[in-house]
Amino acid sequence: MHRRRLSALLVLLSLAGFLTTLDNTVINVALPTVQSELGLSVADLEWVTTSYVLSFGTLLLAGGRVADLAGRRPVLAVTGLRLAAGCVLLGAVVTAVTLGRPGRHRRR
Repeated sequence: MHRRRLSALLVLLSLAGFLTTLDNTVINVALPTVQSELGLSVADLEWVTTSYVLSFGTLLLAGGRVADLAGRRPVLAVTGLRLAAGCVLLGAVVTAVTLGRPGRHRRR
């Protein structure tokens, strides 16, 4: 039983680490689109990246403190559920906007 718990913990922590890495990678992938859509210069893109990393680090520290006070398991469970709910909501909004604007689709 002890080995099974450690394996589950390893999978859960690996998933959390993967999501953190994925989250930090998304900003770099989106930068060219942000630059072209908003007409930003390279200096402006540096500010976008800096503000993202600064807010990410601040929220990471605050989340660690909350986990210290409330417990790691409940905080990780609530955070995972909020992330899943946010992804579903964002997917629904993007789909609704895309379907509501047929002129923006690429025609083949």
